[in-house]
Amino acid sequence: MGEVVDGISRGDPKFDHCGVETTDGARCRYLVYNQSFVDRLIGPPMEGIFTVGEVDTTRQQRIDEVIAQAGKLDAKIVTDDARVNEAGQNVDKELKRAKQKIWKAYELVVLNVSLVPIPC
Repeated sequence: MGEVVDGISRGDPKFDHCGVETTDGARCRYLVYNQSFVDRLIGPPMEGIFTVGEVDTTRQQRIDEVIAQAGKLDAKIVTDDARVNEAGQNVDKELKRAKQKIWKAYELVVLNVSLVPIPC
């Protein structure tokens, strides 16, 4: 009986031909703690009896997934920050080099112009 009630409440297609009627059509949340419930929530057999809510188990799995993903993203942030810093240093070096070349070119033009005799 518990398996049927559990199957109907979870929408299991094996129990589509079955139904549960409540007094005065009351809406109920069916909770059946059978072996199927334990297998779904805990997985492989474990010694001892543990009761864990379905929602809590699903939430905990999602939390674990999010924590793992956050760890990967944190590592990526560290790597990307290092790359950004390196790129910034390269830009600074190239800017300094470009300024030096421009200044040298300016000095050559100014010196060459001042050394060129002006025709009278």
